[in-house]
Amino acid sequence: DVMSYNKLNVFHWHIVDDQSFPFQSTTFPNLSRTGAFTPDHVYTPADVSDVIEHARLRGIRVIPEIDTPGHTYSWHKAMPELITVCWANGKPHQAIYGTQGEMEIFNPIEPRVYSTMDSLLREVKSRFPSNFIHL
Repeated sequence: DVMSYNKLNVFHWHIVDDQSFPFQSTTFPNLSRTGAFTPDHVYTPADVSDVIEHARLRGIRVIPEIDTPGHTYSWHKAMPELITVCWANGKPHQAIYGTQGEMEIFNPIEPRVYSTMDSLLREVKSRFPSNFIHL
């Protein structure tokens, strides 16, 4: 409501991030089952519809964001084969900066990355009326 009071008309919704995958995908349900902070910290399909409708009634467009190709640590429990394992000092799963940097980037030579993203983005597009998805 505050957005409309201030004449803001685009809600850029960060529906997934590095540390958590709260978007409940019907195509890939394990992403939120294993990647969300808790089973209660998710955006269900009903939640997504409610947010979109609430925004629409106030003249606000909702643009979803899926953090990729980096910031994908939340994917590693459900789909470890898609993630690049980072190495440091000759050892795998080593972060040389920050936290969780040891597994946070898609593996660009893994073909399943592209088919998975194609399917997920098609699902997101079907759930959001916006012509845009931020990656």
